[in-house]
Amino acid sequence: IPGEDYFKGYTPASEAETQTLMAYMLTFDFKAYVTYHSMGQSIYYRIDHLGQAYFSTNQTFANIAQKMTHYTLMAPNDYEEFGYSTHYFANNTLKPAMTVETTASYNFPTPLASYYQDYVANRLWAIPLAFLEEAKRIGYYDHKLYVDNLYVRDFMNLDVAKAFAEK
Repeated sequence: IPGEDYFKGYTPASEAETQTLMAYMLTFDFKAYVTYHSMGQSIYYRIDHLGQAYFSTNQTFANIAQKMTHYTLMAPNDYEEFGYSTHYFANNTLKPAMTVETTASYNFPTPLASYYQDYVANRLWAIPLAFLEEAKRIGYYDHKLYVDNLYVRDFMNLDVAKAFAEK
């Protein structure tokens, strides 16, 4: 019987909530993705296997979040586990994605009082707005996918655009 604290599903993407999130991420043309977790005041952003162009763009977004929050940018050897929504988004869109650990607390569960204080004091609310501004500055990538004359998504890489179109 699975425990409710850490149950990830019986198989990858077996749970309805996971399937819904995965479909949602690929339905809309998000320019970046940030997920908030609760412990450590750190930013996990290093996704090295998607190439230097992706890494440079992702690092730009991570630097924006770091300057706003003063949180620590984590080195790649500080997190080996994969399978989170951040990685799914990055692997399927090649757009900036990161996890921001929001509170200074390492207690589990994180005390509720920690959230609001850190949300306001560290300007966590402003990260999506800053990402939107950076995405506007960058603009669209060169390779665009249309289905039935409707824009679907832009891609940094032509081969990825073709693979996505064939799906």
